[in-house]
Amino acid sequence: MSRPTGLAKTGGRQKGTQNKNTPEKKEQVEQFFHALIDDETEAKFWRYFMSGYVVDIQEDGTQRIIPIPLDPIKWSSFKRAVEYKRGMPIQPVVGKFEGEITVKVRHVGH
Repeated sequence: MSRPTGLAKTGGRQKGTQNKNTPEKKEQVEQFFHALIDDETEAKFWRYFMSGYVVDIQEDGTQRIIPIPLDPIKWSSFKRAVEYKRGMPIQPVVGKFEGEITVKVRHVGH
């Protein structure tokens, strides 16, 4: 049941009040995930999740390809960590919209 139009606001944050996800907190989250998953490690995981194989380099310099079964839980966790590393996860928008919708595009990568 939706709220009738025209009623005064009775709860929640006051208009103009910042929510808990401040720009500083978002920056801290990005820095945490950058430290957790550096670019080289991320690339290795992408190769694994896209192919199902891991390349193991031996002491003598030879490479060994090891097939590893894909785990959907690990894939979801990795995917979410990469989303946080690049900003915040994409939030689906649900509802009826009238007029213009502004989309902010942020550069990802180096």
